[in-house]
Amino acid sequence: MNPTNAKNRLFLAVGLVGTLCLLSACWSARCPYQTCRVKVEHRHGVGYFRPNVAFSWMWTPRYKHIRADQSKKKPR
Repeated sequence: MNPTNAKNRLFLAVGLVGTLCLLSACWSARCPYQTCRVKVEHRHGVGYFRPNVAFSWMWTPRYKHIRADQSKKKPR
């Protein structure tokens, strides 16, 4: 195997993974209200939304509050 070919494949793989990570921000459900200034994942009505901040998927804990709320509920 040619070392240059291996480096090219590695660069291509890292580039594709990086591109997919950057594009995944486009698919995350963001808050539909333009005036909303909440910096964490939050709820409007029945939906849970991410903040309207660029690259919020990188540092916002996802659905952390949902797990916490479910543990507080009484069993039926």
